[in-house]
Amino acid sequence: MRAVLLLAAAFAASVEAFVVRAPSCSFGLNALGAGGADAVVGEFSDGELRAGGGLSAASFQLTDGALTTSNGNGCIASPTTTQLECLPDTTSNGFSLACDGTLLLNNNTHFFECSTPGDEDQRKLYVTQPSNNTDCFDIVFGSQDCLPACPSSSSAASPTPTSTTSATPTPSSTSPYSLTQFRPPSLILPLSSTSPSRAPGTSYDGIVNSTTSSVFVFDFDSSYSGSTCALTFLLPPQADLTSSSYTLTGPGGIDIALLAGNADEGTTFNNKPGVETDYGVVTLSEGTASRFASSPCPVGTEISYELSTKDGTSLVFFEDSANPA
Repeated sequence: MRAVLLLAAAFAASVEAFVVRAPSCSFGLNALGAGGADAVVGEFSDGELRAGGGLSAASFQLTDGALTTSNGNGCIASPTTTQLECLPDTTSNGFSLACDGTLLLNNNTHFFECSTPGDEDQRKLYVTQPSNNTDCFDIVFGSQDCLPACPSSSSAASPTPTSTTSATPTPSSTSPYSLTQFRPPSLILPLSSTSPSRAPGTSYDGIVNSTTSSVFVFDFDSSYSGSTCALTFLLPPQADLTSSSYTLTGPGGIDIALLAGNADEGTTFNNKPGVETDYGVVTLSEGTASRFASSPCPVGTEISYELSTKDGTSLVFFEDSANPA
């Protein structure tokens, strides 16, 4: 079971990736999130891990939960600041690598990159956001190397049209956490009002808070012809999750809107398409499932949905392209 935010038969987002012990080989890491697209993680001279700024990519190995760099330094989260650093004669267990390339620490996928005073091109990396630095972004670490094979899903792969016709947010009377077919987004774009002209590029995370909305872009091939796609929002109980979790704080009000045009990796907060249909606000809480709308799957085209909030809610979840059954 994994927590999912999904467009049933069309749009899927999950906070769980299958976690498998990584093979013994070397891999690099990229910082992915609202702070910028695909920033290389490097090791600073004092052992700090930083992202961006022209740093050479650090080389990592993962052995029985311990993350080390090529020079033998052991990587830890500082016990005082939670900053990520790799130091001589140091070790810490709890690291793992998911089969989709996401790095976890104690089953947590979410980290922070924060500005470095005096060096704006490099950003320091933390497990939790420091209280004295507000210039931070939620990120995940991704790798393209040393990836184990994902376990196969037992779920059926054949298209199963839904029967939902309501376009109004409606809590589900069942718990539809299993789908026979779903479509993950091709792009996730966290757009920040604090950097309105910045195009963050695609992310692994959906991020919704007072300053950031997320746009999800979907496309559909001919295998969806004749099927119905339903927009559905699922948040299974945290106790049902096996290797990750979502973070939801505040009142829980999330607005979902169909955009009038398509977003792409050049989309910013300022130039994002306008709203074509606003499906209204649904109040999320742990264990809820809400369905918003259904229509024929738009084969051969793209559609974009925006998730936003205005009531102080904060939602962060990791998008997993594996079947959310």
